[in-house]
Amino acid sequence: MMKQKKIKEFETEINNILVQFKKDPAVQNGIVHFNDLIELSSIRRLFRSKNRSVFTLLKYLFYLSSVWILLNNGHNIMRFYRSYSQSKCLIPLPDILQNAFVPANECNFCLNLTRIDRVHSITPEIFSKRYAYTKVPVVVSDAMVNWTATHVFNFDFFKRLYHDHDGGRRKRKNCQFFPYRTEFHSLDEVFRMDPLRSNFTKGTKPWYIGWSNCDYRIANEIRSHYMKPYFLPVDSESIRTDWIFMGTPDNGAHMHIDHVGRPSWQAQIKGTKRWFLEPPLECYPECLDLTIDVKQGDIIVLDTNIWYHKTLIIGDEISLTIGAEYD
Repeated sequence: MMKQKKIKEFETEINNILVQFKKDPAVQNGIVHFNDLIELSSIRRLFRSKNRSVFTLLKYLFYLSSVWILLNNGHNIMRFYRSYSQSKCLIPLPDILQNAFVPANECNFCLNLTRIDRVHSITPEIFSKRYAYTKVPVVVSDAMVNWTATHVFNFDFFKRLYHDHDGGRRKRKNCQFFPYRTEFHSLDEVFRMDPLRSNFTKGTKPWYIGWSNCDYRIANEIRSHYMKPYFLPVDSESIRTDWIFMGTPDNGAHMHIDHVGRPSWQAQIKGTKRWFLEPPLECYPECLDLTIDVKQGDIIVLDTNIWYHKTLIIGDEISLTIGAEYD
């Protein structure tokens, strides 16, 4: 039902785009034809493929529409994008189209990728050469051996921590909060959740949320329970913002890309999370979709600005992850 709704929303947006740009003089004068794009061999191969998700095909439809827009109105679209980035849109941009105008990528990084490597005991030098800045995702399985976070972090820990620093509530309003498909509007609402629900008692409503911590006092406490992953390049540093995601099985984040400017790592403190990665739009004909299960004690490293990604909590435990970007 949800997928059908999303498809309908996407079709509506595509139709709106076509209606608007068919009015363009270049189109009316026959200079450019949308059907010419449909006949491209790479696009025809993609739509014949049985290995692509509906989401992938829909995104490629939007890719075609984006090319259509650029061909017909290139100078105006740049002005539109600049206006959008300054939150003064000439035309309101629908949520479903937010990631349309990300910079194009060369596809060499994913051409021969058929799976995500799982490694251990990797040196910072080798990690830097193979993964750190190459856009190639990887899972490191032994990076939390000395972390107390695996024994300390849980819902009640964070609830107590934020309650103890309640004076920073005003500052936390500037932090990001992701309710996903829940009814929560803030982290404070999450921590008022019924204990039966927060502990995933049978019969209670499922939930999945995420947030960034920008309170330095809380950050100091959190970071006393974990350290910089040993495999990161010696001269790299994690930013001061921690990203925390928590929720019950059969929930997770929808397919998206981030706009954080750096690659990142995410540590699976509790539970198991399945990651689904899809390459950038321009790499669809050449690169494969990738999937991997990240288990308790694993750290996944990837450039979420490049790879479209979604997650699904599997198993019967609550998932709790923490991560950060690195330079």
